[in-house]
Amino acid sequence: MKTKLMTIILTSFLLVTSSSFAYQITITPEADTYVSNDNPNNNYGTKQELWVGHTAGGGKIWRSFLRFDLSGIPMGLNIESAVLKLYLGTQTGPGAPNETVDAYFVTNDTWGQTTLTWNNAPAIGTLIDTTTAPLVVNNWIEWNVFSEAQFTYLGDGKLSIRLSSTDEMVLKSQERFFSSEGTFKPYLEVRAVPEPTTILLFTMGTALVGRKLRRKRLPSRHQDT
Repeated sequence: MKTKLMTIILTSFLLVTSSSFAYQITITPEADTYVSNDNPNNNYGTKQELWVGHTAGGGKIWRSFLRFDLSGIPMGLNIESAVLKLYLGTQTGPGAPNETVDAYFVTNDTWGQTTLTWNNAPAIGTLIDTTTAPLVVNNWIEWNVFSEAQFTYLGDGKLSIRLSSTDEMVLKSQERFFSSEGTFKPYLEVRAVPEPTTILLFTMGTALVGRKLRRKRLPSRHQDT
């Protein structure tokens, strides 16, 4: 009995999804300023601060606007997070301990830093995020703006945001943030990753398989008659 060796080619396929490193992107405003109903035609675009707040009963109100250009973010990325950060320099007023600040999406991006006033300020859209109380002075205050940043990145690339007190009719509270002309510039912190790519891996190997062979018996030449 003999053994016959046969070579069998083995193949396999493997799908591998790869996502490369993440990008950490910091974007400062291309425009930022504040407006006040106390001087509705005044522009404050050259100031080093961004005011948010109100006097009791909403007699005087301050609101701030910021616009970011996201067109510099490379195409083909997925934004994983986007956080707006402003540095709070001072906070005054009896309502300060309970004050919270809202971030609103602004769809109109045509306003200008040196031309925006209370009277020509664009309307707000949806509420993006709200801070928690109390605000900490001499600290960075954050708002989660992920959804709007992703929407803007895939759209016109311009992200406008308005900051204002959650309740502009309660006790007086004034927050002084630093503007892009100040010491601590506002910024948008974006984390983005490349879109996942799928790679097909092909592998090949060989194996030896043994098979026993039986000799076929031939009829005998001498048979009984």
